[in-house]
Amino acid sequence: MVRQGLLLGLLLATPQPVRAEAPASAMIPAEQAVAIATKAMREAGIVDATPIAPSHPLPACKGPILASPRQGTWATIVLRCDSPHWSRSLRTGAATAETRQASASRVPDTAKATARQAIALIRPLGKGEVIGPQDIVLIPVSDQTPDQVFSLPDDLIGRRLKQAMAPGKVIAPRHLAPDWMVEKDGPVLIVSQAGSISVSVTGRALESAAMGDLVPVASLSSGRTITARVIGQDIVSVALKPLEIAP
Repeated sequence: MVRQGLLLGLLLATPQPVRAEAPASAMIPAEQAVAIATKAMREAGIVDATPIAPSHPLPACKGPILASPRQGTWATIVLRCDSPHWSRSLRTGAATAETRQASASRVPDTAKATARQAIALIRPLGKGEVIGPQDIVLIPVSDQTPDQVFSLPDDLIGRRLKQAMAPGKVIAPRHLAPDWMVEKDGPVLIVSQAGSISVSVTGRALESAAMGDLVPVASLSSGRTITARVIGQDIVSVALKPLEIAP
């Protein structure tokens, strides 16, 4: 009886097993955690601060991941999962951003109207990736911001990056790959027109060119190389010489 009592005591004193951590393949990448935090900040009006990526992936979550400011300030953002229950904190650097916004609210309306704004990324993009409407946001910038900046989304949507860029980075022309309308060795439609007469043949561009540029193209039907002007995506134009009628 004594031995049975000792055995029962040992079993009761044994710690209960804990749930194993989700396998690495089911974990949430650090980039996704940053995207979730960034989206919550943008919806709250915090646009000029960027969450710092966690050093490790987040555990798996069966439901939505909730994001909220810690103790009422976006200087630290808390990501929380209810199933299984866990929370992680990300520093954002939003304290200075909130301070600037509070100061801006005291600036006269005339000064606000003249403040510069520029388009920046809200998520990381790699070299060669195309900028979409979901990737950019308009943020205030100082008068000392170098380079030309963009303020109209239509000037950037569809353009490719020449280099990888991090969230919060203002996009300048030097960050963009050339906006070629015609690619070297790519197919083109050669349009020739004189008055009411129009002729179209296929060709091959011998150089890359932008809208309005002159570019050498080779006609696939005749093999001749001619100089044409870019008038659209993969479309070039050549003026036909008017026919000379003998007297």
